[in-house]
Amino acid sequence: MSDDGDINLRHWDERAGFHLDTPMYREFVARLQAGHDALLPIDDRVLGDVTGLHVLHAQCHVGTDTLSLVRRGAAVVGVDFSPRAIAQAQALSASLGLPARFVVGDVLDLPATLGGPFDLVYTSYGVLCWLGDLPRWARQLAAQLRPGGRLVVIDSHPLSTAILPGGIGHDALTLQHRYLGDGTPERWRAAGSYADPSCATVHDETIEWDHSLGDVVNAIAAAGLRVESLVEHPETFYGFHPALQRGDDRLWRLPPPLHGRFPLTFSLVARR
Repeated sequence: MSDDGDINLRHWDERAGFHLDTPMYREFVARLQAGHDALLPIDDRVLGDVTGLHVLHAQCHVGTDTLSLVRRGAAVVGVDFSPRAIAQAQALSASLGLPARFVVGDVLDLPATLGGPFDLVYTSYGVLCWLGDLPRWARQLAAQLRPGGRLVVIDSHPLSTAILPGGIGHDALTLQHRYLGDGTPERWRAAGSYADPSCATVHDETIEWDHSLGDVVNAIAAAGLRVESLVEHPETFYGFHPALQRGDDRLWRLPPPLHGRFPLTFSLVARR
């Protein structure tokens, strides 16, 4: 693994160790314990019925979405580069009685032991910024699909990640960070976690990459997949800015009059 990968692995191993104890993930687990699932309405808009499907969940983290797909009737393999995340996912699977297979693996160099081909490859929510080689990522995921199989990607819209901290005003956004990536990684340092910013952490440095929507679409098309839909959503999956407002559907939105004017998330469906 590269030095960049080592830095990110230390970051994610640390956070995987406490994420299931944060308010965000306790809510996800409580929904699973109550017989529901933790998937969000954006997932509902694009996934459709997954009953009986053989699914690969790439960058699965601690497995709450993986096990949600199991709850919906799919046979699921979750893969993540963090051994601690996979251990947490395996323990959660056992405690809930929701069987899934979890494998440690780098999404840029997937193990040959995943058991594909798959009907559906699913990856979502905070996944793309960790990838330094988007074309390779797309080829890896495309190779896991059976002919006719689908790739579903849901992630932060690159416009939303360009918003200046404090850049959500009454009727305008202020952008600072890059929308267009040039392949050069950026180093960031932030304590805590998206799941709980107040958590005390040590491994706070990360290496991240910017990818435009064009970068994502072109990488997937070059991997031999046919893009069927690309939808930009005005909601997002967590409150990355204090001005965002959470709705009863568990999604976060810009305050009025900004809501509905700018995208915060996108979903893409492609088929082999």
